[in-house]
Amino acid sequence: MVMNEGESWSGREQNHLFLNTGTSRFADVSFAAALDHIDDGRCVVPIDWDDDGRLDLLLKNRTAPRVRLMRNTVAGAGRFLTLDLEGVDCNRDAIGARVEIVANGKTFVRSLRAGEGYLAQGSKRLHFGLGDAKTVETMNVFWPDGSVDAFSGVKSNSRYSLLQGEDLKRRPPHTVAAYKDMEGETVELENRRISRLALVEKLPLAALRIPGFDEPDRRVAALRGQGPILLTFFSLDCPDCAREFRAFSRRKSDWDKMGLKIVPLCVDGTERRLEARAWLSEQGFVDFGGMADAWLLSALEVVMGEIIGRYPGTPTPTSLLLDREGQLVLFFQGRMAAGELLRDLRALEKLNPRDTSSSSMAGGRRARRVERDFEGLADDFGALGMNDMADFYRALAERRASEVEPSD
Repeated sequence: MVMNEGESWSGREQNHLFLNTGTSRFADVSFAAALDHIDDGRCVVPIDWDDDGRLDLLLKNRTAPRVRLMRNTVAGAGRFLTLDLEGVDCNRDAIGARVEIVANGKTFVRSLRAGEGYLAQGSKRLHFGLGDAKTVETMNVFWPDGSVDAFSGVKSNSRYSLLQGEDLKRRPPHTVAAYKDMEGETVELENRRISRLALVEKLPLAALRIPGFDEPDRRVAALRGQGPILLTFFSLDCPDCAREFRAFSRRKSDWDKMGLKIVPLCVDGTERRLEARAWLSEQGFVDFGGMADAWLLSALEVVMGEIIGRYPGTPTPTSLLLDREGQLVLFFQGRMAAGELLRDLRALEKLNPRDTSSSSMAGGRRARRVERDFEGLADDFGALGMNDMADFYRALAERRASEVEPSD
């Protein structure tokens, strides 16, 4: 239900940052650190992004902003030490190594892991916050193979790298451009709307009412038997719809050879019925044309909900390709290329109309067969008072339940 209603799994929850006070208690400093965002957060990575010795935070959200970089700009921060390890007699990444540091009488311990935290992997660089300690009295590196490298008198506020068995080497800080000098850029995202969706399991639509100009009670079942069916929802005010029909007109001989019935359904309301009929006559596709009334558009939302989940409406053009038995095989949104449709029709010819699978249209392989939720469709249509559709899917559910799977 959460997914179908377009809601967040755990959104609008305030982020919290807790400060280790060095005792058995933590302090909530979320507001003071400006980290109390109300987000749909997923993971956090501590990382010294600008290599200034102060750990920054990378936050990843499910929704925008997808990534936040929270820079640590606290003035008067304590001293630090960072260490990069490389194994020789153990694994090269030194995963499993443990480093113990004693500074100002305090012991600091870090272990090198191959990532930690939920849905995130932090840096392999070990970071030690040392307070006001200017010198590290002792540093012991316990390698995964059991060997130990020991050092003393190591300076703080420094960056080191260590190859197993060798001496410490100081690493210069990275040069990072000042953030105030970086130019911002807005990136325009492409429209991510579905353009072509091939079903792995067909969906019977024989009972769907698709009103014709002269047959207001026409059903998909009336068009079954001879060839595939293309239901195309269009608007007279849609430029892409006009381009699509012009492209269809140029390939009309191909559609006739393949027995394709193009069923244009205008979504502009009954007041434009005569205008829609005249326009389709000019295009040469008036024979199977009709008007998509409120009943049909509501039914389409239920059908698409079974296929892709929450379906907010029907943009134009939208097309549904059905096989000759009236089963939905492909769903198109946006202007369709005539060549692409022709290719799909040739692939459709190879499918067994009595087989409910259409996975070859989608490509790839599937691990298990997914059955259509006929019971759920019957309940949804029944709740909308569309009893004929509810009865249709309830009958399909009962027939499937009565069938006995053949033994191997």
